[in-house]
Amino acid sequence: MKTMGIWLERIEAGITDESLAKALQEALDRHEVTDSAARAALSINARLRERRQREDLLRALHDTATDLTGIRDVEAVLLAIVKRTRILAGSDMAYISLNDYERHETYIRKSDGVATEDYRTIRMPIGTGVLGKAAAGLSPYQTEDYLTDLAISHLPHIDNIVGKEGVRAILGVPLHLYGKVIGALLIADRMPRVYGPELVDLVDAIGKHAAVAIDNAQRFAEATSALQRLGNENRTRLEEMGGLQRLIDLDERFIEVVVRGSGLEGFAALSRQILG
Repeated sequence: MKTMGIWLERIEAGITDESLAKALQEALDRHEVTDSAARAALSINARLRERRQREDLLRALHDTATDLTGIRDVEAVLLAIVKRTRILAGSDMAYISLNDYERHETYIRKSDGVATEDYRTIRMPIGTGVLGKAAAGLSPYQTEDYLTDLAISHLPHIDNIVGKEGVRAILGVPLHLYGKVIGALLIADRMPRVYGPELVDLVDAIGKHAAVAIDNAQRFAEATSALQRLGNENRTRLEEMGGLQRLIDLDERFIEVVVRGSGLEGFAALSRQILG
């Protein structure tokens, strides 16, 4: 019991799987634990590690959603999305695209970690490549090694840009808003990588929050612009009304000159007074 208590304490403290396996093997060699106890300890440690990781990701996702909700500037929202996504995914880069349905294209709107200008400004037909497939809105899409993936619809000039950037693995999730796909959120790495289900779910969840945050920021910007236009229009109307009132006052003063019968001298005197 004392031996098992020590192992449980080490597991609760957060020992790594590698360190635990090594320590248990040494304990097995000394006949301090049984094979079944060692396997149980490894299983418990793996489950606790996975649980901690899920809790960390959920906490990070909550913080991300909270941060995005409070940002009102569109550019700041987009930058926050790609930076936070890149950090949480542990990827070399992250970027967000918006759909241009008039041209049936999607284009990269904001990125983080991208080295080349050609990659930062990619524009491609919806439905082609990982970016285009994600922007089509059917489901998340990924490739372990883009240039060698024959299942993807390739475009020569896009392949050239991807090759210069050194991108290998890509994961994209669609951005849905009010039943419409507005773009895609993507992560990419310069080494082959398989993105596991938990990471796909995480990026997809960020994408859902991102779509709402972008919409909120755009609505806030539109409302602010409308208020500014209204304020400018009101100021213009007030200035026009002030000018009109001054003309009315001037007209009344000239009428008084006529009524008093002051003649040309009265007009001249009033003119000198007005014009200084």
